[in-house]
Amino acid sequence: MIKNSKTVILFISLLIVVIIGIIGIYFYFSKDKQTRIDLYLSQKIDQLRSEYRVTKYSYQHLVSFFYDMFYDDRELLTLITQTSNKKRVYQKLFPYYQKLKKYHIHYLSLYKPDGTLILNMNKPELATSSKKLSLNNKKNMANKLLITFQKPIYYNNHLIAFIELALSYDIFTKELQKLFHAHYEFIVNKLMVEGIAFRYGIYSFIQSEYSPFFYYEKISDKSDGIYRKTIQKIKLKIRNTISNQLLQYKNFAKSVEIDGNYYVITFLAINKNKFNVGYIVSIKRDNNIKMFDTIFWQNILLGSILILFLFTILFYFAISRIKFEEMATVDKLTGLFNRHKFQEIAEIEIKRSHRHKRPLSVILFDIDHFKKINDTYGHDIGDVVLRELAKIIKQNIRKYDYAIRWGGEEFLILTPETDEKQAFAMAEKLRKAVESHTFPEVGKVTISLGVASVDPNESIDQAIKKADNALYGSKLGGRNKTTVAL
Repeated sequence: MIKNSKTVILFISLLIVVIIGIIGIYFYFSKDKQTRIDLYLSQKIDQLRSEYRVTKYSYQHLVSFFYDMFYDDRELLTLITQTSNKKRVYQKLFPYYQKLKKYHIHYLSLYKPDGTLILNMNKPELATSSKKLSLNNKKNMANKLLITFQKPIYYNNHLIAFIELALSYDIFTKELQKLFHAHYEFIVNKLMVEGIAFRYGIYSFIQSEYSPFFYYEKISDKSDGIYRKTIQKIKLKIRNTISNQLLQYKNFAKSVEIDGNYYVITFLAINKNKFNVGYIVSIKRDNNIKMFDTIFWQNILLGSILILFLFTILFYFAISRIKFEEMATVDKLTGLFNRHKFQEIAEIEIKRSHRHKRPLSVILFDIDHFKKINDTYGHDIGDVVLRELAKIIKQNIRKYDYAIRWGGEEFLILTPETDEKQAFAMAEKLRKAVESHTFPEVGKVTISLGVASVDPNESIDQAIKKADNALYGSKLGGRNKTTVAL
């Protein structure tokens, strides 16, 4: 019973440690996984920033090429100095403008050095109508929705004008899609939409699925290689989680799982002159995110296996130690404490009895005619009788009593908190239980008992001596009886 209780307590204790360990591993690797994902998403932000810069740089080269063409056209330069003839300037610029439109640059504006508008090629009718030119009061706000390239124009070493070429972010994102084969789009700050009216020039806006505070610049159909419904699912799934981040106007990225595939959604903040314009958004299928999940669960599995392995080793060594302790303290045949363990127990109990002035008694007994049993049935049957008797003893003592195999067929019970009278009653109960039991092969067996209490300032050896004398009295009195020491 003691062996089993120790084993159970040990097993439960180690199991709790294992559970805590596995939970700890789970939280540790969860944090590690999130750190890895955050680092990976940060790299995705850098990647989108690089894509943005590379694409913008290619347009800068294109603009420089056209600027050189303008600069070599002496007739055009002469016409620009004659600002009164805007129609002629327009006609001269128109072939260049047509070529620019092939590269999706739909905005060409010409300004005097003082910033006065000469003409807008994207809205040529404005060049001939002073009434429509009033719309350009909103130019500064509208230009924030354009990627602009401005160059000075010199003639005879004098600054005569500025030429400004521009393309919309919507067109720019389409160019990104062609170059990098992913889904890109531009979302505009609601304040920008309100600032330039709901429609200005070729601008048209619709509310985005990401947030009511952001709009699309709707120019043409935005369908691409990624299935439209998947894009819609992605937007709806991350809508609530990114609403606050969008209003901070900082670069960020999110990952999401849709229909068994992982996608990375990257937001690159666009700011012009300290004004928050909006975001360029890229959506890319990226199953590398799944790799982080795989690594996470692999780490959990390996960590759990390691903990269980350590648990098994610790449990094995702990059980081995318990077994060694039991070998030193427990009688192998009966499972009762041996005399060596009794000395340890008795020292503790007698000190407690003397200190608290509480009763303590011993019951010493042996099997009547046990030698005859061995001689008649053999030692194997004698061992069976000893084991059966040990079971009866365990069934008839209390939890805090100690049963010891004293030697051979002799047994001792140490009974804390028990006076002589109570010990006698316990001894009689045990004697009757043995007498009524039928032992295998042998049949009926009896025991003789001696009871003694431990007097104040008396050693345990002295009490055992008294119990032994009482046991001897039971033998002389005909056996199968209990005698109390005088």
